[in-house]
Amino acid sequence: MIETVKCVAVLKANIEHGRDYLDTFLPFIASLAKEKSYKSVDIPKIQSDFKEKYGIKIPYHALRSILSRGMRSKLIKKSSDNYIFIESKIDKFAFTEHVKQKEKEIEYIYDDFCKFCLDVYNIKISEEKVTDIIISYLKKYDAELLILSESILPETSVSQKEEYVFYKYITELYNNREHDFRIIVELAVGYLFASTIFFSNIENRRISLKNSSIFLDTRLLLRLIGLEGKEKQGYYETLLVMLKKNKAKIKVFEHTIDEANHILDESIRLIGRDKSSLQYIGPSLKFFIEEKYSASDIMLIKAKLEKTLNEYGIKTYDGTIELKELDEFINEKRLEELILEEYNIQQDTFLQWKKRNVILRDVKSISRIRQYRKGHFFSSLRNCNAVFITTNSALARSSRNYILEEKGRFYIPECVTDVFVGTHVWLDRSTNN
Repeated sequence: MIETVKCVAVLKANIEHGRDYLDTFLPFIASLAKEKSYKSVDIPKIQSDFKEKYGIKIPYHALRSILSRGMRSKLIKKSSDNYIFIESKIDKFAFTEHVKQKEKEIEYIYDDFCKFCLDVYNIKISEEKVTDIIISYLKKYDAELLILSESILPETSVSQKEEYVFYKYITELYNNREHDFRIIVELAVGYLFASTIFFSNIENRRISLKNSSIFLDTRLLLRLIGLEGKEKQGYYETLLVMLKKNKAKIKVFEHTIDEANHILDESIRLIGRDKSSLQYIGPSLKFFIEEKYSASDIMLIKAKLEKTLNEYGIKTYDGTIELKELDEFINEKRLEELILEEYNIQQDTFLQWKKRNVILRDVKSISRIRQYRKGHFFSSLRNCNAVFITTNSALARSSRNYILEEKGRFYIPECVTDVFVGTHVWLDRSTNN
């Protein structure tokens, strides 16, 4: 249903207009109260009606927090043994003009995508199928956010061809229609925002990372010095600035720096060779080839590495720590198995060898974070004293799966994605500014 996609877009629009995290949901609750003529607050009923109307499943405890905010905002009051909606206040929470504008933008994207399918691929597509395709696209972020087994969005059935056509449509917008592309970007951000209702302690969104050490992975470090282009470099510079504003200590393992230097040295050695003579082209070398970099260009990028570490106050750490308790160790063999399961590596000896070197370094990083935590487990990011952030969602899932297997419940894994950390920090900045 198109209402689901509109809902996600409106949540993003609400926070842009000064509403805090929980307040963004109140206009939807008020709208339901008016439409369904609620006489009292019935959480299971509201939960069911919200899913039926907007296609979004709000967890029970998250909905309780939202309704508690409704009491503070005078939408709900206690009356005898019940909680009731204040009818005279419901219209105060009505959707404003900026919300109606967002809904029109989503309707435009639906119509425009249908036209694109017909004009370019001669495919006629229904509104219901467009919804399925967009929801499928948004749910790609679930792995990045480390949502456990659930998503706020309904299940859909979308073919690879339909996914391909939508990605081609997004590419067309990115290349030629910046304003329309921003609608898609804001929709994706809205989904990241909405999905945080699965995170713990949603009532208290203020994040201070003054006791946290954030360790960067190799690819993130390379993107920070300009590998993969200035656009991505800008993203990660912004992320580091936000982390520093939240008083996080930014660190990097010595073996991560060694790996970054090795990647650059290999690129210097191999650049200029005929591609057909290369057994394996990694993402860094691929970028250098596509951008027509010379060996001397790559040397200049390598020279920026140490300068970048100094500019951002990124400290190196050798991983040495005294171990005392069993919980301070990770079963590295089991973690490696879980990573291999996520990668599902093909039976190619060369690729297995190449990947295994990378995997062993990743295992080492995750193991060092466990040791740094000294056997402590954390349910929220703001209490966590150390985390390894990666651009690799498969690695983060492996780390999450290891903790679930070990402890039987969710804790902040030793390794999380940059999207996970960035969403938390962005949400905190948005709701407190």
